[in-house]
Amino acid sequence: MPSRSAAKISSLFNVRAAFLRSVNVALDFNDPASSRDYVVTGYGTELFERIVPALRLNSSERAWRITGDYGSGKSAFALCFARIAAGEAGKLPAALRRFVPHGRRLQPVLVSGAPERLAISIRLALIDLRKRVFPSPHKSLEKLATSGGDLIELIEAHGEAVRKAHLGDGLVFILDELGQNLRHAATHSRAEDISLLQTLGEVADRSGAKPIIVLAMLHQGLSSYSSDLDTAAKREWEKVAGRYKEVVFAQPVEQVVTLVAEMLGVKENALPSSIRQESERAMSQATSAGIYGAAPAEKFLAQTAHRLYPLHPTVFPILLRLLRRFGQNERSLVGFLSSHEPHGFREYAESHAIGDDFYRLPNLYDYFKTNLAGSLISGQAAHWDVIDATVAQAQQYGDPDLAILKTIGLFNLINDPALAATENLLRAAVPGNAIAEAIRRLHTSTSIIHERGNTKGFALWPNSSVNLDAAREKAEEALANHPMSTRSIAAMLPLQSIVARRHYIETGNLRHFAVHYLDVSNFRECLAGKLPDAAGADGQIVVVVTSNAREVAEVEATLRGRKNGLGPLTLVGIATPVTRGIEIARELDRWNWIKKNLRDLAGDAYARAHVAREIKRCQNALEKELDHLVKLRPGVHGAVSWFDETGPLTDVIGERISRYLSDRCRRVFSKCPKVANELVNRRVTSSAASRARSTLIEAITDFSDRENLGFDHERNPPEFAIYLSVIKAGGLHVQHRDGWRFQSIPELEGRDPLRLAPSLKRIYEMLVAADANRCSVADLFDALRAAPYGVRDGFLPLLLAIYLAGQWDQTAVYEDGTFIEKPGADVFQRLTKEPEAFHLQHCSVRGVRREIINEVATVLNVATPKQPDVLTVVRPLMQFVGRLPEYSLQTERQLSGPTRKLRAELMKAREPATLLFESLPRALGFAPFLTEQAKATTADSRRFSDAINACVLDLRESYPRLLERTGAAILMAFHFGGTVAEFREQFTRRISAVQNALTDRELKVFALRVADSAHLEREWIESVATFVADKAPERWFDADEDEFHQRLTAFAGRFERAEAAGFNGKAVDMDKIGRAIRLTLTRPNGHEVDRVVHWTPREDAAVDRAKIELKRVLAQLGSTGIAAAAEIVWDALQLEKPKDNFHG
Repeated sequence: MPSRSAAKISSLFNVRAAFLRSVNVALDFNDPASSRDYVVTGYGTELFERIVPALRLNSSERAWRITGDYGSGKSAFALCFARIAAGEAGKLPAALRRFVPHGRRLQPVLVSGAPERLAISIRLALIDLRKRVFPSPHKSLEKLATSGGDLIELIEAHGEAVRKAHLGDGLVFILDELGQNLRHAATHSRAEDISLLQTLGEVADRSGAKPIIVLAMLHQGLSSYSSDLDTAAKREWEKVAGRYKEVVFAQPVEQVVTLVAEMLGVKENALPSSIRQESERAMSQATSAGIYGAAPAEKFLAQTAHRLYPLHPTVFPILLRLLRRFGQNERSLVGFLSSHEPHGFREYAESHAIGDDFYRLPNLYDYFKTNLAGSLISGQAAHWDVIDATVAQAQQYGDPDLAILKTIGLFNLINDPALAATENLLRAAVPGNAIAEAIRRLHTSTSIIHERGNTKGFALWPNSSVNLDAAREKAEEALANHPMSTRSIAAMLPLQSIVARRHYIETGNLRHFAVHYLDVSNFRECLAGKLPDAAGADGQIVVVVTSNAREVAEVEATLRGRKNGLGPLTLVGIATPVTRGIEIARELDRWNWIKKNLRDLAGDAYARAHVAREIKRCQNALEKELDHLVKLRPGVHGAVSWFDETGPLTDVIGERISRYLSDRCRRVFSKCPKVANELVNRRVTSSAASRARSTLIEAITDFSDRENLGFDHERNPPEFAIYLSVIKAGGLHVQHRDGWRFQSIPELEGRDPLRLAPSLKRIYEMLVAADANRCSVADLFDALRAAPYGVRDGFLPLLLAIYLAGQWDQTAVYEDGTFIEKPGADVFQRLTKEPEAFHLQHCSVRGVRREIINEVATVLNVATPKQPDVLTVVRPLMQFVGRLPEYSLQTERQLSGPTRKLRAELMKAREPATLLFESLPRALGFAPFLTEQAKATTADSRRFSDAINACVLDLRESYPRLLERTGAAILMAFHFGGTVAEFREQFTRRISAVQNALTDRELKVFALRVADSAHLEREWIESVATFVADKAPERWFDADEDEFHQRLTAFAGRFERAEAAGFNGKAVDMDKIGRAIRLTLTRPNGHEVDRVVHWTPREDAAVDRAKIELKRVLAQLGSTGIAAAAEIVWDALQLEKPKDNFHG
């Protein structure tokens, strides 16, 4: 073991400066020594032999693209090619000087790629060319360059200028780091850049005797830069790729070994022989195991192995693959060899003495875990979690078990079928004599490692392991036709809304703004048409999701140049590009596809767990990446800039959005009510709140003259709570000298704590503006919903009821064109569901019309307010007509002509003013009062009102007159000459006496109706009439009255015959029948009349006087007088005899 004072390994190194920095073609071309130390490998020589022929006269292959990984030496190669083309043989290593053409040279145009337009980079390179080759400014070229003309024309002009000045035969373009320009072009969708590249290639291939050569340096294939573009754009990029001959810059591993050996410059004479021998032995074992390829240059590698010290030969191929997959290939290799990263090569060399052990695969494992494992974000590290967990659990075993597990873990991480961690390879890679025993213990005893495949390589999981790298490639291919874009990102962002909280606290109005996420294309379409709307939202927040700076600038320019404003309740946010978010979402799609479609996962618990972890990791990463979009505030990965109708908003960030929305609502809805009751002040009310509102509206309609609208103040149902918080708190329902009533708008404007007057006044203004026309309730509601009122839908019906209660005498309500005299809760329920079916009309009057109203109100005995209006008299008229029985609305015979006309107009009335000032005057024979200035005298007004009064009296008395006629008809049918009361008293005795003789059920019911003494006279008449006519008299038509008389006569006759038939001393109770006598007369031919004659006690005196007079006459006339008396009685009975052929 070397002593502590022994020299460190790092003292062996003699690193060339050229290897310590990357090559910049444009800068290093001016350094004469920059290419002299270029290490010429066999592979490099082959490339020069392939490309240098482009320098020949009339070559047709002058457009090349060299594709290779970062740090692979492409730029150094391009720099040497530029010197070969320029004929600078003295600045080249000796091995390359043979490629310099004799008698020909081209001037290099050295383009340094940057994230900008390709044309800009080329123009800058042409400026450098002019400064380098022309001793003084070239005026013609300078003029052409500043004119902004065609770039290809400018390039050809430079070639001509070079030839004329004998400075060269043409130009060679080195497009170094072209990928930066292409990435910028793809991000900003610049088709002109890719078009320029294609044109440049075409010009180069056709340049002939005026050569233009293009050498494009790329880190990846051209299609990789266009992966996020649409299909059409990708095809265009593919065409450009086909224009350039491709060279893949990938040096064989043996030649990379040479490069590393040249870079380290190990002092071979200072190496112990044991190190030389171990290096050669280990290299032989490594090449035999196949880790240097199928046909490696074994002798060359064995002879070179010691020059890699302290890098163990088994490390080099694994290191290259690790860095190619997880780093930057050979440039990362240079960084690995020269940097001082923890557990890295340089740290090891500086901390270990010459002769110490090699830097082995377990050391490389520790380096990878410390420096690269944290950056794994894709399936390239599919099994790292399992590897790391297995190694961590094996810490207890110590060496060599731990070293074996780390070595196997690296092989498993690379997952290359050509590299297997066989036992022989493990013996070569891990030092010690107990390797075989440790492998057996790990394999057999603990089953930590598993032998797999024909090569018998070891792994940290069973043989059934799924190749997730291959699965990712399949997923990529399957999802190729479903590219991830900003539209996809916008679609996956959650639906949400933001409440204007302070506005809600101050006014009770819950207003929210719906958040919409749109890509640039959708946003452009919305601006051309209409911004998206969300049901129930008061405003919109539109967040534009962008993918690059060009889209951000495009949206900003669109908003700044928009002539039509966005609207007062629209806020537009422009998000910073979500390029990384798109990539994470694409990765998430891949893993989800694998989980759904890869059947082999069912048998691989490790793979399933890893897929689940990757999905969760992608979800978490995507959530963090899009956090600023969801929360609408600046985050680690982005921010949102805001615009409204005024332009950019610099002070709206994060939590201030809600404050901005409240300020905006305060300005827009400056006249909104301040109603804190959430039962009704909502866009959509609950069923319970709707019932409470209906109950309150009914109370407003029916009990506005009562304290608390008639509610019991000791109870607190929801409708009373609304009354207290809105109507009472708002000072709407107050007590005056004449009782409780709702205040008018002018009264409310003096003290309006809930700011209800502006909305009520708006209703009034719209009705007045409509003049004599009606105004739709739907239009009223729309106006109240809009700014500056912003009344919520749940409060609108109640607000309208409040308006009607305060402006009752001036407002007419119509439903489907029909005037509604008194809208109640049922009407408001229909109005809430179908407001377009309802209309309101303002009905105030002036001039002669007011005089007419006063006159009509006087005759109708209606109190008139200080400001009388049409409804002052029309509403009582309509109420009067509404209370009339149907008979009064249907009879024709019993009403005068004017009355019938007035009734017809009232029944078909649709508009109060038209009815009062036009229809009724015409119906009653007056000229209509068409205008406020109509020429009419006070006498005309009085005659008109008297005519209305006469018709009203006629209508009012029509039904009482019917009952009067009906009662008289009943008495007449029973030959009774007294009053109704006397008849009912007498008939009660009669029915009591003969009811046992009444066997006909219908006749008996009739008789009992007539004899009913429980009702008052009017009710008794209606009861008898209803039975006889089979219809209540209040619903009679004139024909029903005629039919009643016929049926009544028939019923009375049937009763009298039954009464006479039972008058035999047996069926009739003589004690009950009272004053009655039966008369029966019979002629010789058998004809007979039979009649029971009744009289009342009041008629006793008259009967006695008649008896005395008749006795005197009969005494004088004798038997002749008796015969005459019999004839007289016969004739009288015959005249009163009812027709018995009717049996209704």
